[in-house]
Amino acid sequence: MQVVDLPPTTKSRRSGARVVRDPGPKHVARYTQIISKASAWTLLITIVILSLVPAHDRPVTALPHSLEHLTIFFAAGLAFGIGYPQRRLFQFVALLAFTAAIELAQLLVPGRHARLSDFLIDAGGGNCWSVDWLPRLAQAHSCYRRSHSCAPRTAVNAATN
Repeated sequence: MQVVDLPPTTKSRRSGARVVRDPGPKHVARYTQIISKASAWTLLITIVILSLVPAHDRPVTALPHSLEHLTIFFAAGLAFGIGYPQRRLFQFVALLAFTAAIELAQLLVPGRHARLSDFLIDAGGGNCWSVDWLPRLAQAHSCYRRSHSCAPRTAVNAATN
């Protein structure tokens, strides 16, 4: 009996089972983006609901108030950052506007109020995804410094030093 490799999309005639192969890093990155996009929009809807329900209907956790805000906005900002990596500036501005709109909308709900401290915590948490710029900035800075400090010494460079 001869063993034959089947193409990944065909079915085995005998068992009807599909042959599955490793998805590879491209597919994993794509699936991560899809999951992040869905999570980002779900978290945004959750923020709207939790922010606009009356205070007595809002769930209470053991976490401090500011840590609750920071956590959910950080998760939403991170999900948007991973799901839409090319739109950083738009995300920054949109999350600031969303945070301001949510805080102002709370003025319309009885028993709720808008606080500047909540806005600052929410905006900071929502835009913490930009922390991934720091390693890139440090790497670019170290490459820049290396290129100048490790430059070959020519007669012109030696005369000026």
